[in-house]
Amino acid sequence: MATSGDAAAFSIFTCTAPRDPDLWDLEVEEYVQDQAILWLAQPSGADPRMWVLTTASGELVAIGAHHQEMFWESAPEHLGRRVHFVAVGTSYQGSCAPDGRRYSDIILEKVIDDLLLRLPQDPVVTAVVHGSNTRSMALFFRHGFTSTAVWQGEYVVMW
Repeated sequence: MATSGDAAAFSIFTCTAPRDPDLWDLEVEEYVQDQAILWLAQPSGADPRMWVLTTASGELVAIGAHHQEMFWESAPEHLGRRVHFVAVGTSYQGSCAPDGRRYSDIILEKVIDDLLLRLPQDPVVTAVVHGSNTRSMALFFRHGFTSTAVWQGEYVVMW
């Protein structure tokens, strides 16, 4: 689990292409570098959780986070969890760990395993992904997310 001691590694984390980066990659990279540790440390009822994946030498490979979410439209009100973000370092994108699994799958599995421990039966789990971010949508579909809905114009809510 991530701690405030990870701040230095987060501040230099990159997940964007060196040339012509995608908007969503830039948003996540800047968030990790500037706000993720603050988000994790803030007192709130959202129960934020963040996980890091590192190499044996301690190099930061990937980061993923989730938080509590209340669904007011349901009756009775229903607690769920939202995958806050998942990011794989630029030099590890598209790569596999020694066991053959993609680093993106490993970090998302860790986030999902952890958030499911904090939910009742029949959980509601969501993620918000930019509508043009086909790689991330494919990742979430591989992990059981089956539905999408447009949210705030360019973004898609997945569950």
